[in-house]
Amino acid sequence: MGLIAFWQAGLIFTADDARVSSGGNAVALQSADTSVQTAPVSGRNVGLEEGQVAPDFVFSAFDGKRLHLSDLRGRPVLVNFWATWCIPCRAEMPDLDAAQRLYAPQQFAIIGVNNGEKYKPAQAFIEKLGVHFTEFAYDPDSSVAKRYSVAGMPTSYFIDARGVITKVVAGSLTPTLLKSGVESAIAGYQ
Repeated sequence: MGLIAFWQAGLIFTADDARVSSGGNAVALQSADTSVQTAPVSGRNVGLEEGQVAPDFVFSAFDGKRLHLSDLRGRPVLVNFWATWCIPCRAEMPDLDAAQRLYAPQQFAIIGVNNGEKYKPAQAFIEKLGVHFTEFAYDPDSSVAKRYSVAGMPTSYFIDARGVITKVVAGSLTPTLLKSGVESAIAGYQ
């Protein structure tokens, strides 16, 4: 009986999660891949600290597109790790959505990485909140979260147009932290 509750809550993965229906169309989802190489930028090493180049990864967007983080080079980016059970994640997502619209003229992009959950509960959560990010990343085995050493959620990495991390926030993004993070990503790491 305990396993049924975990399955219904979306905490146990099944092979069916790899092929889901989105608006009546079958969507093929693949697990994220963090084994891709990341080239240094302007002599900066790849790492997880401010001033380092953010590690690249490949992910399936919730519509099935296969993308790299590096596909967004040339734009300031926020990589935000979240989960459906995370109350602070739920609280900050509308502010992230609003920030993306506010900073659209600067081409600000957000990748919301769902940490370790099945597609259907994660998609239902997003739809219920009514938020729209540039992309939502499918990471059912938490490989991207592990690569980024995510210890708790939410966790946010602000990245400039060159791919350099400008700010890391472990925990909730207050409006002040969000604004300073976005502005640091737009300005670029000095």
